[in-house]
Amino acid sequence: MSIKLIDIELSHPLQTIENLTGFQKLKALVRWHGVPFGFVQLPVHDGRCLATTIAHEILEKYRWSILHQALQVQLSYDVATTELSLSKLLNLQLPSYSTSLPSVTVAICTHDHLTDLRRCLDALSHLNYPNVDYMVVDYAPSDNTTAELIRTKYPHIHYVHESHPSLNWARNRAALEAKGEIIAYVDDRSVADSEWVKTLATRFAESPEVMVVTGLVVPEALDTDSQYRFENYGGFALGCERKWFHTGQGKPLPRDLVAHPWWMGTDLNMAVRRTVFEQIGYFDPSLTMNSSLNGAGALDLFCRVLKHGHVLVYEPAAIVRHQVVTDNASLQAHYRRVGSRTVYLLHNAMLYRDERKTALSIGLWWTRTRIVGQFAAAVLGRSWLSRDLAFAEVSGSIASILGYGSARKAAAKIEQEITNPAPHLQSSYVRMQEEQGDRQHRTAVRTVELTLPVEALTDTVDYDRTRVIVTWQGAGIGQIYVWNHQQIISAPRLRDAIISELGYRLFDPDQKLGEADYWARLQLPLAQRFMPERSKLLLDTAVLRPTIIDQAISASIVICTCDRPDDLRNCLRGVTKQDTDCSFEIIVVDNRPQSDLTASIVAEFPQVKLMIESRPGADYARNTGIAASRGEIVVMLDDDTTVPPAWLENLLTPFDRPEVMAVTGNILPVELESASQRLFESYGDGGLGRGFERFEGGSDWFSSKEVVRTWLLGGTANIACRACLFADPQIGLLDEALGAGMPSGSGEDIYFFYKILKAGYTIAYEPTAFVWHKHRQDMPALRRQLYNYSKGHVAYHLTLILEEQDWRSLKHLLVTLPQWHAGRIIHKLKGQSRYPISLVILEVLGHLAGAWSLWASHRRVQQLGYSQPYIPLTERLSTVSFTEGASTEIVANETVAETNTIAV
Repeated sequence: MSIKLIDIELSHPLQTIENLTGFQKLKALVRWHGVPFGFVQLPVHDGRCLATTIAHEILEKYRWSILHQALQVQLSYDVATTELSLSKLLNLQLPSYSTSLPSVTVAICTHDHLTDLRRCLDALSHLNYPNVDYMVVDYAPSDNTTAELIRTKYPHIHYVHESHPSLNWARNRAALEAKGEIIAYVDDRSVADSEWVKTLATRFAESPEVMVVTGLVVPEALDTDSQYRFENYGGFALGCERKWFHTGQGKPLPRDLVAHPWWMGTDLNMAVRRTVFEQIGYFDPSLTMNSSLNGAGALDLFCRVLKHGHVLVYEPAAIVRHQVVTDNASLQAHYRRVGSRTVYLLHNAMLYRDERKTALSIGLWWTRTRIVGQFAAAVLGRSWLSRDLAFAEVSGSIASILGYGSARKAAAKIEQEITNPAPHLQSSYVRMQEEQGDRQHRTAVRTVELTLPVEALTDTVDYDRTRVIVTWQGAGIGQIYVWNHQQIISAPRLRDAIISELGYRLFDPDQKLGEADYWARLQLPLAQRFMPERSKLLLDTAVLRPTIIDQAISASIVICTCDRPDDLRNCLRGVTKQDTDCSFEIIVVDNRPQSDLTASIVAEFPQVKLMIESRPGADYARNTGIAASRGEIVVMLDDDTTVPPAWLENLLTPFDRPEVMAVTGNILPVELESASQRLFESYGDGGLGRGFERFEGGSDWFSSKEVVRTWLLGGTANIACRACLFADPQIGLLDEALGAGMPSGSGEDIYFFYKILKAGYTIAYEPTAFVWHKHRQDMPALRRQLYNYSKGHVAYHLTLILEEQDWRSLKHLLVTLPQWHAGRIIHKLKGQSRYPISLVILEVLGHLAGAWSLWASHRRVQQLGYSQPYIPLTERLSTVSFTEGASTEIVANETVAETNTIAV
């Protein structure tokens, strides 16, 4: 497969990429002011890739990255600000670091790679950095061709001959010979980006606590099948998010980091503050004495940096392009090198007693899963890795373990044979200072005012952790925690933590909007900046409100509530501020009027009507609101949701197609602060949300041989229906025996969907019409909710069997559900899931109670009475009285706003 590699700089207008004849795909590294966001891979048609296609894919994939980088740019300025408006931030230029930058020595350690070295050195001439010198360390060369090349073609480059056969010896020699404060190591098979050194130097200058910086490594070309396979298997991909690694002096490394030390970066692209060698020692020569150990050459230094309490940063803006792999032989050699990283575990265990237990555990896991398990899977054709590469990785692991002892002896022998060896030939290990126990776990409290420049916190060196209160014009807008482990917190690290934690809430912080409003207000400037004059595409990116809706359409928004006044107030604030030209009314149905909590809330919103339904049950309340509605479209919304301004407009848009009878929207968590909220997102098919892709449910869903999975369509927390559905004898109102407030607990929404599909209608899922849902905030509430959901699931399927004679549900109850629960328990026992077994058991108990709960619900409905059938508006009298059954209408305020309301 032939793939064209390019960079796309978003600070320039997006253009159609031409002259792609012969290429099947375009793979572009997306950057903004040089900062990478990641790759987009696009098909090539007729030798080109359209700008509209590129823009759509970039916004779809990286709009959050753009928002975060816009905040980074603003918070990087050293002047006060009074506004964090996205439309203005998107036009700002990345500020230059105002203080002097450190001197840098670029070191290329090479061994008989003449062609690659020439390409690497040519690229260095394009570096955008004045205070830099260059050094080539030629270690154990077979002849003098490299020396001759430097003398004749690159006389400005300092040439160093290192006779000892170890890459780490060459690196140490570079550290001794270097003039610069920073030593930037680049592999001789790589090509550095023009901003590579400047980015590294800036990171060291802005963050004095940082001792090592690693960078992003991307492919230089994808011309061969081996190169494509290498990237398809992961390549050197470490992502495009800056990462800070810091564990504290003498503390054990996190288990994940011991198991995956390459997360910190690669030796193909790294820079070291020269003074750190005096504190922690040099590179260990024994780890690169032969090719079987090269994979661990730099990992040891990375971990020693952390064990000594220093900071390592992965900086993706420091980019080099590699050509490590060109053919199958070099691909296999690379995977042998990958396997040789196993020796790092043995080496680490020998150095640090507190790491031995973890190293042993991970070593056994690695042997079982990678050396034995993956190789066996590859032999059987069941591995993502091909057999030849799996064998190369396994052989590299075994060779590194077997060769480690002899490599250490060889390095020690060379050291003994040399009189007065240089520091780079001596032991690489320097003993750490003992920890000061009285300083552990102390927490500092500091305040950062965002209208002022974000500066480093230099008075935190006596604290292990810092709690930062973030304010805007003196008002608190959030807080973050930074584990600084007795180090200062540099401004870049502080900015990263603030943006990561608070995100889009930083925009317009003084307006005190809800999170739904925050997100909605960011969409338009984002789209206008990167997709000018192409608004039609925005319908697919969920960043602009639709414009094709029939403005003559009318809607009734029905909100049922039961003693949640604060949630109801937040809900109504968003609903009453809808940005639409459609006429709509808002009906609140109080399902527990005796508490007298709802009327005062509704009175705060003059345009809202209040209905009373004293019979307990969410569907009694919904049916009461539906019966009183006067719109062509009936919208149902839960009181514990909040909505952005474009919600209603987006929800109504699919009704321009006459075959669409109902539209559901996305339901997103407004927060995931507590364990219960995070666990709920792991429930079922992923909480209440149904993703960001449009889809439809139609007759093909109902005609499937399997059970109709109506729960995938959404829920009544966010749905719009044509009012005529409720008058259809095949559908009618919601089933009062199913739903909240009844013993069954739930199931009314999916049964409603079932009847719509059975009648031959279409249900559209519109992800742009999203709402924010407030998940249960404690475990007891979550358990009650999941228990009710489980009862309702069985009650729904029993209803299908009894009322619809749909026997597919019997198989689902007797076979599919038990298999589902057994699978979740097995995944948990294998460590593949975080969903607690206790909650699985709770769901099982709920399912077992489903039959009884359905019977009890029907008994209760028989006692309370059924809702009156829905009467279409055209058949009602011009003067409507809502006093049927047990329901009454109470108008909170006789003065109803004229704008966006429905007249009878």
